[in-house]
Amino acid sequence: MRQLILSLNRCTTYVIPAPSRSKRRCINKTEPQPNLIAGEGQPLAPGEPPFLRLLQGRESITHAKLRYELYTDMVTRQDQTASRILEEISTKTLHEIEEVISRPLGDMLDTVLLLSNSSIATSTIFLNQLRTYVSKNPNHKLVTLNSKEATTMRLALKTIVNGLAKTDKSIELKSRSRKYRTQKDTINSDDDYDDDDDDDDDDDDDDDDDDDDMRTFDKRVPWDLEVAQEWCQALWDRAGEDMHSSDLRMVLLLEDIDSYNVILLNRLIRLLHSFKDRIPIKLIFNIGTNVQSFANKLRNNVMHYLTFHKFKIEQTDNIINKIVSDIIIPESFLIGEELAKFILDRFKMSVKNVDEFLKILKYAKMSFFFSNPLSVLAVVMEDNTNWQDYDHSYFEALRMQPSFRRYITMMIDKKVPSAKIEKLLSNDIATGDALMKAKKLYDVYVDGFKSVFTLITKIISPRSYKATKNHLDFYYKLTSKDEFIRIQFINEMLSLLKNIDIKEIDTMINEISTLATEDTFLGPLNSRIKANINVSDVLELGSTLGGPAHSTEVLNYKIETRKLRDHFIAVLDDFLKSNISPPDRIVFYEIFRLNEVEVVKMNLAPPTRAIIQESLINHERYLGISNTGHEIVDRLNNTMNPVITDLFTIYRETNLNLNIYDYYTAFRSSLEKDQIMKDINTILDDPEKIFENYLNDDLRFKYIYQFFNNAQMSDEEKWERLTLTFFLQKCEELITCGFFKQVKKKGEFLEKAIWKDL
Repeated sequence: MRQLILSLNRCTTYVIPAPSRSKRRCINKTEPQPNLIAGEGQPLAPGEPPFLRLLQGRESITHAKLRYELYTDMVTRQDQTASRILEEISTKTLHEIEEVISRPLGDMLDTVLLLSNSSIATSTIFLNQLRTYVSKNPNHKLVTLNSKEATTMRLALKTIVNGLAKTDKSIELKSRSRKYRTQKDTINSDDDYDDDDDDDDDDDDDDDDDDDDMRTFDKRVPWDLEVAQEWCQALWDRAGEDMHSSDLRMVLLLEDIDSYNVILLNRLIRLLHSFKDRIPIKLIFNIGTNVQSFANKLRNNVMHYLTFHKFKIEQTDNIINKIVSDIIIPESFLIGEELAKFILDRFKMSVKNVDEFLKILKYAKMSFFFSNPLSVLAVVMEDNTNWQDYDHSYFEALRMQPSFRRYITMMIDKKVPSAKIEKLLSNDIATGDALMKAKKLYDVYVDGFKSVFTLITKIISPRSYKATKNHLDFYYKLTSKDEFIRIQFINEMLSLLKNIDIKEIDTMINEISTLATEDTFLGPLNSRIKANINVSDVLELGSTLGGPAHSTEVLNYKIETRKLRDHFIAVLDDFLKSNISPPDRIVFYEIFRLNEVEVVKMNLAPPTRAIIQESLINHERYLGISNTGHEIVDRLNNTMNPVITDLFTIYRETNLNLNIYDYYTAFRSSLEKDQIMKDINTILDDPEKIFENYLNDDLRFKYIYQFFNNAQMSDEEKWERLTLTFFLQKCEELITCGFFKQVKKKGEFLEKAIWKDL
């Protein structure tokens, strides 16, 4: 679908083109159904799923609904599994944070430092989990504070007091009179701050006029922490406890600690510490930068008030690995190599974001099921292999698949009888039988791939790599069409096992044996290991070396250990290399996997420059100005291209630096002056008021009309002004688009801008 970006102030239209229509979409030469969208699909009835009946409207309604059902089922499973993964991975950290909150109170305030990264989405997800987890404990009263609510000390304290009161509304405070300015005077009595504190004091003074309006019913202001103290005391009295025997904790979560005013933050911590013997306070700081930057904000004396407990909440790699293992691998539709590579490259060049990763997967699934009528065949043919029940369009579409064309080419090269080839090309039943055979082969491939992937991620890679590795990277390398990438990955991973301990090998063998009981594909590997590798003999030999052993025995043990290790690695090497191969060798493999990578790329990372250049070079394909219904306008359009396209044509033929005057001269000389001026005057005088109706601006039309009918100005001068106006306006647009930049030291020159990774 074309997307138009209109620059209304200069009346220029930029067109983002739709992908070029592939011939493979023309799968049926008969007359298409009416009411098609883009000539390809027919919408369902109102209230039905928002998918189209594809195959030019010939797809059955049942199959269209089934595609939508498959998509929604996959997305629902993805959302449920992702929620479970996020909860499982965060549970350990959340439990440790709760232990800090539950610690006995002391002279210093326990402070949890949440070290996140610059991914706001990841941090937000964890903070939501933290709020839910902490709030489950009735003794932990959570109050959240952010920098927007804490622009002054009063607002910060008011938020804390109100937030605490809301956690248990059953507590009623007894009214007692007090001087409401006592705490304010305490806040402002800090004598160890420099003159910069005056700025914050001014903020406090600004609130003086509102004191009367902000006082509570007991003549106290709502920023009085003694209200919170009485709230806690009421809870202790009700339970017959005191501060040190009770499990009650007031947990203050500062969401965006990096955005707080430095002076305000130091004052707030100092004030909270002064209440440490009256309020059971625990602090949680969410840090988006690093510990060093945060520490620089605190004064040395304030640092001594806090006991820090650091928790790294950035676990994106672990989460993504779980998503790959628990969401991508279990599905019947695996993602393709190209899509895996695109996601992997996108993550390497930007901040890792779990939410974005899940959205890309969801978008890939939507694109696949929305636009591919063949996506239902893998499901429906399990129940119905009577190919006569299927529309002929399905088989025509199958024959357009690249893998099928390669298969036919291979049959021709092998000199397969032409009758057999012609049958595949013309007989729907023969094509359907080939699809059924391909489905069985693909199922075998998928089972083998999943087994190999599990073996690598659960048993081999944890011993090969010290740090956590990205499982999506493993996925891409195992599915790569490039054999060199696959073999190099296996060699690199197994080479890191050459220093593994013999006891670790024994553990790996036991894990493989356990895994083989659940996965029959690993049975041959397990049998081969048991038949050829005897770890117990080597372990027994090593157990005899506990005392003063002879050097010959030690040497013999090392030799046997090395032999066993090399043999074990060789067995793994042979099994892995014989069971990893790309699925592109299977006919019709395209319809069994998610690989709409071009659609995903166009929407998530569109080739901006290529799109703009295409629209400027071939403007007639998008603007539709060749037949307006007005002879004079059509003649002018044929005589004169859009100004910006002419300027861009000259731009493409120039060197890196371009003299502005030469550029203008070349542009003006490319125009047919006499014909253009004649047509413009004719349009202005047209009785149908073509131009006036187009502008819909009487004042602007009047100015233009007077300009062209000014008898005191020669046609040459009019032409000069007109072309110069066109030139300056469109040069500015090319600069805005990023094609040019003006050289500061040489104002008369324009320099071509270099586009990189845009």
